[in-house]
Amino acid sequence: MALVLGNSLEMAVATYAVHAAGAQAVPINPLYTEREFGHILHDASPHIAIIEPALAEMISHLGGGLELAETIVAGGTDGRRFDAWRDDANAGLPQPLPAPDDLASLQYTGGTTGHPKGANSTHRQMATNISQCETLLPTRPGKERILCVMPSFHCFAVGTCLHPAAYARST
Repeated sequence: MALVLGNSLEMAVATYAVHAAGAQAVPINPLYTEREFGHILHDASPHIAIIEPALAEMISHLGGGLELAETIVAGGTDGRRFDAWRDDANAGLPQPLPAPDDLASLQYTGGTTGHPKGANSTHRQMATNISQCETLLPTRPGKERILCVMPSFHCFAVGTCLHPAAYARST
């Protein structure tokens, strides 16, 4: 599932939801050009894309060869908000949860030596990354506040802010 969103509630919720559902997240820089989007989307072959409202027209132009079953416009004033879960105290996670060796993310390089290349990561790798962060800089469950100013499509933001925040039950 392609996630083409800037730093937002929608990007965080979409990332957690994709991982919990056992799908593979493909976070993409929302500032890329049409050519850059085209390369990554054709290479990753996602079935669903969650995008910012400003990108809807550009993504629709890339249609040739893409097998997108659905494009969800999220965030901003023109897109779908991902905050309905807050009103449902009985909402549960999809079952079964993904296994440790299931694919979690397909992260693309910046393409500094040619075309961006996709690197797969598993849920086990993400859990190991959280454990490594906890070893170096332990969190206090329920007492942390994490401010992530890095782009949320970047693996460092996900690995050191987003997932550790959930692990520590943080704000």
